[in-house]
Formats: sequence, structure tokens, C-alpha cells
Amino acid sequence: FLPQTGRLDRLSLPVNIARVDAGVRQGDHVTPFYDPMIAKIIAQGPDRESALTGLRAALASTDVIGCETNLNFLQALAQHGGFSAGEVDTGLIDRDLVELTASPKPAHEVWVVAALASLGLGGANRPYGPKPRDPFKTLSNWRLWGDSMQVAPLWFDGAAHEVTMRGGADGLYTATLPVGAAFGPFQPLRRKGGYQLTTPERVIFVAVAIKRDLIDISYANTRHRFQIPDPLAVTEDAAAGGDQIIAPMPGLVKKLDAKPGQHVSEGDLIAIMEAMKMELRLTAPRDGVIAELLAAEGDQVEDGAVLARLEPSA
Repeated sequence: FLPQTGRLDRLSLPVNIARVDAGVRQGDHVTPFYDPMIAKIIAQGPDRESALTGLRAALASTDVIGCETNLNFLQALAQHGGFSAGEVDTGLIDRDLVELTASPKPAHEVWVVAALASLGLGGANRPYGPKPRDPFKTLSNWRLWGDSMQVAPLWFDGAAHEVTMRGGADGLYTATLPVGAAFGPFQPLRRKGGYQLTTPERVIFVAVAIKRDLIDISYANTRHRFQIPDPLAVTEDAAAGGDQIIAPMPGLVKKLDAKPGQHVSEGDLIAIMEAMKMELRLTAPRDGVIAELLAAEGDQVEDGAVLARLEPSA
């Protein structure tokens, strides 16, 4: 499976289920300068169904935190009806790309832990502003009626969300989630490698890695990446009106198909990147004029690098 760049804060590979060929260990850094494949998982059996059963079990026991990988995609592919039936051709992925690459729906516990990480509970660093104390202790100060409350803004799957945390005098807390549900009461505890949520019914552990404004979470055989939005950056981007062409992942700038001063229409090709053994076509977000190119053909760029900029719209 393939990751984007980053440190492998957590790496758990299957044992005695399938053959695993891996070239990295937990704690290693994945750079953009080499083939990003970190492991191959190979299952076999007397027939396709038994081999698939072993592959699904092996993928289910694999866990990676700290790098965004294609593990969710591989699990979806292993469950795909056509793939399971052996109806495989070079167009399979393109035909069902939306289904295979859909972000897994976060469980309620995942939303809660993402909010805890965003608020800095237990020493996690917020990327913007001063490092906070335990927000729940901070919120235990005087207030005029009602419970203490703090809102955690989160960016997930291309949209902004909010989780509202409320704490009472009994030390128990509840969370109102973006999906309209509530979670709690619970007691949160920051533990090595994740968070522990203690409810009246059970104790839940959710693995998490926090890197500046990124929160990677693994829970119940699914992986999720959240971003803590910077209000200033959001305001700036909104004012820009989609003026930037940004690299969606680390990779090589293979071709630039525009030049400064050129008039482009929405959807016109601006650049081609090569990343994770794929060619990515980056297009103009709107009609406009190329103000500047910030990369050259042959450049190796990081995720989020601005490759080109349009002149501000009138």
C-alpha cells in the first residue's frame, strides 16, 4: 500500500495471515524522493474466494497512523463485487472510482476524538495561538448558569464542521456532533498513541497522531484525516476566490501547460503532476489570467504547494 509523505507514528502489519513484504518500520519517515510503496500484502488460497478472505482479514489487521495511505481504498477494492467475482479489467477502478475512493463515514467516537485533539486536551498542540491548558479545566471557571462549552472547528472531506463540547460540574462531558447526534456522557483521557473515552457502558480507545494542523485517526478498521482550520487562512482563501492551483499530494511537476499572462477558462489544463504512480491533471478553478507560475517542470513539490496563481478577479 502507498502513503503520502510523513512519519509512520503507528504501523501495525498482519502476522500469520498473509505474506507481508515491507521496507519500513514504525517511526520511519516516508519522503517524496523514493517509491512511496511501504509494504505489499499477498494472500493466497486454493481458490479466489479463500484468497480474498485472507486478504480482507490481513487488510483489517493493518493499521497506519501519521501518513495518509491508500489502505481504505484497498479495503474497498477487496470488498468490491466485480473484483471479488474476478471481473477485473483496466477500466474497473475508473468505472467505480467514486465508490472506491469515498471517505469512510466517521463513527461518533472519531468525531469526539478529533474535537479533543483540536482543543488540545491532555497536551496536544493547537497550531494557532497560545498552547492551551486542559480546555475542560479552563472552562470550569465561573459562568452564568449552564454547563461550560467550547466549540471545536474541523475540516473533513472537503467541508467545514463543528463539534460542541459541554462539561458539567460532575466532571462528565457530552459532545454534539455535526451529524446531529450527541455522544456522552464520557470522561476523556489522553493516552500514549491516542485517547481513551470512558462512558457508563464501556471504555473506548481511539488511536490518533497530531501534526500541527493535521489529525490522523484510526478506529474500527477505518482511517480518517481531519484538519484544524486556521481562521485567518480561511478568510484569506475565501477572499482569493479560488486563485490558486495547488498540489493535492507530494509529487513531480511533469508538465506546465500555461504561462504568465495567459488567459484561461475554468477547467483548462494548467499542470500535470506525477504522484503515487499516477498522472494528476490540475486545471484552472475559474476563468482568469495566469499571474505567475511558482513551480517549474521537473520540480519535486510537497502536498499543498502552490504551483500557479491567477490574477485576482475584478
